[in-house]
Amino acid sequence: MDRRQEQRMIERAAAGDRASSEGLIRAHQASLYAYILRLCGKPELAEDIVQDAFVRVLTNLERFDPR
Repeated sequence: MDRRQEQRMIERAAAGDRASSEGLIRAHQASLYAYILRLCGKPELAEDIVQDAFVRVLTNLERFDPR
């Protein structure tokens, strides 16, 4: 996904489009999980952190500034 596609997906997710929200999660979940797992070393904790991060991001998308 290029930057423009991702920006459109963010805008649609911020407007309440569930499919776009799910697409953003699918696009970033694996890499975010791998990064957090390297930091903490505990799979269950990494899963919880990633889930919390996505909840926070998706509930605050209207304030997202891509700069």
